[in-house]
Amino acid sequence: MANEIANFIKVSFSVLASTCYCYAVGRIVPKGTARLLCLLPIVGLFLYLPLHLHTIYLSGLTAFFIAWLANFKILLFAFGEGPLSSDPSISLASFVFVACFPIRIQQKPSPRSRDSHLQDKEPKDGRKHMKYAIKVLLFAILANVPGYREYIHPQIVSFLYFLLLYVELETLFGVAAVAARVLIGLELEPPFNEPYLSTSLQDFWGRRWNLIVSSILRPAVYKPTRNLASRVVGRKWALIPAFMGTFLVSGLMHELILFYYVECDQRSPWEVTCFFLLHGVCLLTEIALKKRFGGRWQLPRLVTGPLTIGFVLFTGFQLFLPSLDRCKAFEKAYVELAALMAFLGKESQRLADYLNPLRVVIEEISAGVRGLKAGMREKRFGKKVRSTLVQDWLPIPHGW
Repeated sequence: MANEIANFIKVSFSVLASTCYCYAVGRIVPKGTARLLCLLPIVGLFLYLPLHLHTIYLSGLTAFFIAWLANFKILLFAFGEGPLSSDPSISLASFVFVACFPIRIQQKPSPRSRDSHLQDKEPKDGRKHMKYAIKVLLFAILANVPGYREYIHPQIVSFLYFLLLYVELETLFGVAAVAARVLIGLELEPPFNEPYLSTSLQDFWGRRWNLIVSSILRPAVYKPTRNLASRVVGRKWALIPAFMGTFLVSGLMHELILFYYVECDQRSPWEVTCFFLLHGVCLLTEIALKKRFGGRWQLPRLVTGPLTIGFVLFTGFQLFLPSLDRCKAFEKAYVELAALMAFLGKESQRLADYLNPLRVVIEEISAGVRGLKAGMREKRFGKKVRSTLVQDWLPIPHGW
């Protein structure tokens, strides 16, 4: 674990230096092909860095944050698009945070909505903090599910693993958002919007699930593909290649993440891609049906909600989880988390032992300072008593 943390520190410094270089390139080189050529070596480096990490948590997070999201942001930045180009006056610290973490800067509210935004901020913040506290507690509970897997029904285990993935992602995104807010004062958009309340696949993928990834795929894949397809097949049919291309890229990037942190020969390399392609086809079918019936025939939310979540869970059980399950990814993560807790406990004890002599010295110095202050108070009090006795003894002339 110590070697893995040392490697992670080296990778982090490499990422920091690389993003500073990208920031400098953006200030010097104009957007376009020239900037792209300057940034392509960083894209290759970010694809290489996760190979230096071997634990599921560190390699998976580095692959997701850096090899996928940061690379897409940098490619968009090369052409003056994406979150790194949204504000020309962005500071270096904000540039590094936005590039390296799954965060999205909140747009400034309009003057009309600013007053209502300020009025609603405190209650919304209170509810948000309560939700995060509940999800952190759920993560602490669900992270132990692999240790009790043999006592739980397999279908329930699959459901709990799906819940663990969601809670884990939202917890990690929340930690990144808190760090950005505390360190550089950024107001951020929420990464998820209660996906368990989705009423359709369009609602789930477009407005609720992993909005950070959606905000990157939209300008990086969806819009260019739709513009290109409009010239070939017309604007009416351009929606099909745009959606399918977006889901295909998402599936391939998930396959890349699995390649980094799941070392297993039994993993089928295209199951996850099939999961996303299936959802792309079903989403297009849903949109076509909505256009066909035009709102004249619509199921109530109490029906569409469970149907949507049930479909996502069922397809996830069949196509998304099996690759992770065959490679014991959740069990490895459970062991690594326990090893990390043991390592942190050991290091904290070593730090306490190292600081214990210093604590004794500080206590002795504090005792000496307190004694010195007490002596000074006694000395001043003695002077005051002696001056009072002298005044009482001296005769006071009449008339003074």
